[in-house]
Amino acid sequence: MSIFEKWRLSFCKNVISLEDAVNTKKIIQNVLA
Repeated sequence: MSIFEKWRLSFCKNVISLEDAVNTKKIIQNVLA
């Protein structure tokens, strides 16, 4: 695997985890609302 492929893979993982964090925040806000 090239360095670029590794970087791209980790970048995709970070984006997914960022979306998960946003979704979790929305869920928590809905529960508290």
